[in-house]
Amino acid sequence: MSYRYMRLLVMYDLPMTSKHYVKEYTKFRKYLLKEGYVMVQQSIYSKLCLNQDVVDNTIRRLEKNLPALGNVRALQVTEKQYAKIKIMVGHKSLQEQDQNDRRMVIL
Repeated sequence: MSYRYMRLLVMYDLPMTSKHYVKEYTKFRKYLLKEGYVMVQQSIYSKLCLNQDVVDNTIRRLEKNLPALGNVRALQVTEKQYAKIKIMVGHKSLQEQDQNDRRMVIL
């Protein structure tokens, strides 16, 4: 098994017109945080995955926890591609910086 770091981006737009929808939104957002996703910006979360198998399993778990209504998309990119993001205004959040520092190489 090779280790090729991948990044899974989850982008969503969920209705917030009633208490029920707000509850579903909150439940979905809490699920993402519990699973280790980091907020990149509002309604866009990313998760660092070890390889393609982990990405596939993560997407399967995500599909089981989708809200009933709204728009949810997942984009898979390599870590090298993700590292090329140009931040035009603003800066990386502390969570994003910490996530990149968590990798450990064992020789």
